[in-house]
Amino acid sequence: MIMEGDMEMRIDEKKFEELPSKEPKFTLKLKTFWENYRKNWLWINIGGYLSGLLFIWFLFFKGIFSLWISILVTIVIPLGIFLRSKIKLVKHPIMINKIWLIGIVGFLITDVFWLLSMYLLFTAPWAPIDQNQIPHWEGYSILAVIFVGIYVIVGYFLYRFGEKREWHIPPCY
Repeated sequence: MIMEGDMEMRIDEKKFEELPSKEPKFTLKLKTFWENYRKNWLWINIGGYLSGLLFIWFLFFKGIFSLWISILVTIVIPLGIFLRSKIKLVKHPIMINKIWLIGIVGFLITDVFWLLSMYLLFTAPWAPIDQNQIPHWEGYSILAVIFVGIYVIVGYFLYRFGEKREWHIPPCY
């Protein structure tokens, strides 16, 4: 005689045996996601740029970012997207990869390090340089020299990175 609990267990076991593994479905979904991304990478980048642009200008209106940083980000990122979209159409894609990697990516990474170093040097409570003790022209020259120094270091590392990969950036971009 079969009890109800045994019947339920057998039905559950049968359902479990009939269900295929979720792993092939996941890998299939992942493959289709990357295929769609490679086809539509330009639209994804434009959408990310627009949402980031709203955030940057929101921070500007809140007083966190200055006007020149907001304008710079507004101009530089579309130039990078435009350059990356034209690589397949030019005769010398390696040169465009160099310009894109060292020029635009290097500039964006340099901005982050430069803002961090300026905070540590000028505005932090423990800052070694007091803004009120130095003339304005000297403060601006310090800003420029530190920016160029950081850009040279970041550009060197990005050049080595690109050279190691023979200037081939993944095809999804």
